[in-house]
Amino acid sequence: MTGSIAQTNTFISMSGRTSGLARVLAGGEGSMTATGAVNAGKFLPLRYTSKSTADDDTLAVTMTFKDGNVNELDASEPRWRRPRVLTTEHRRQVLDPLSRC
Repeated sequence: MTGSIAQTNTFISMSGRTSGLARVLAGGEGSMTATGAVNAGKFLPLRYTSKSTADDDTLAVTMTFKDGNVNELDASEPRWRRPRVLTTEHRRQVLDPLSRC
């Protein structure tokens, strides 16, 4: 995991893969990146991307934010998961997963 927090912006990046015994149970790898702004000591997300691969399934997510709300969302679903419908309420006051750490 790498990252930087400045007076006005943030950047966080993380990647990993399973190894050893865990790889026998569930092999995979993934990466995440989040960028944002800092205003009055609070993190404001601007963009979040992630990509994970396990077996033959890949999940890719890209979100952009405006005023703490999801502005654009592009997500691929694994074949085994049913698509979910996101309402306007689901998109309000969202903090990207990496900034929550």
